[in-house]
Amino acid sequence: MKLGDRLKQLRLAKQLTQRQVAAQLNVAPSIYNRFERNERKVKKEMLSKLSEILGISIEELNTIWVADQVYKLLEYEQNPNDVISIVSKDFA
Repeated sequence: MKLGDRLKQLRLAKQLTQRQVAAQLNVAPSIYNRFERNERKVKKEMLSKLSEILGISIEELNTIWVADQVYKLLEYEQNPNDVISIVSKDFA
């Protein structure tokens, strides 16, 4: 699941509007909307505030954020699964 999709899911579960979340993040609603549509990257510095607003642990949100960065990096690669396999062996 991409970060924007998860943000939307969490926001809806908390019954918050995009405007409410944007206001708490101190960003324009249009910017937050682009986060949820996966059209704009969320800055890592925002994760702590987002975790508070959306009721998710910072660790879980950071994991989703990193996975999203990896996805964007590998999105157009020919053999992304091969890359992930090599990297996962290095971390095992």
